[in-house]
Amino acid sequence: MRLAIIPAICIALCLSSGIGHCQNKKNDTNFGDIDALEKASKESPSNADLHLYLAHAYNNVKEEDRAIEEFKSAIKFSKEETILVSAHLAIAAIYKRRGESSKADEEYESARKIYPGVDDMVKEAQINSITPSPKYCGEAFSEEGGMYPKLEARSENVRKELNNMAKAGK
Repeated sequence: MRLAIIPAICIALCLSSGIGHCQNKKNDTNFGDIDALEKASKESPSNADLHLYLAHAYNNVKEEDRAIEEFKSAIKFSKEETILVSAHLAIAAIYKRRGESSKADEEYESARKIYPGVDDMVKEAQINSITPSPKYCGEAFSEEGGMYPKLEARSENVRKELNNMAKAGK
């Protein structure tokens, strides 16, 4: 059984690793205005989706403690595997950034218990994160590279990144 959770996982991984970006308006993240999300979550305190969006918004503006609290609320109020796995992985990423390896491992294991295919999804997300994306929209249609360069080029990029990581002792 394959779950349709890849988009949620990618969002969690991207935002948790700092790839996400904030808009120009104060408290306005790519998940929406934090004040509006806070108000909505107070009006619907058992809505796991709102807690998840608010957690991502907090994480996006580097309010990690508040993000963890909201991710845990999303876990508490949800029975959906997508939300549960996404929240556990996001918490794991925060703990990993903080150097709290044992807590990160616990959260990762929680995600793995819910969906055993987490390992493959994380590997795929890591490979995709080091694969170059197009410089402009039309590039996706070019024959030289495009959105997904030839497998040989992608493989070479992965080899280079792995060599760099090995040299750095990661």
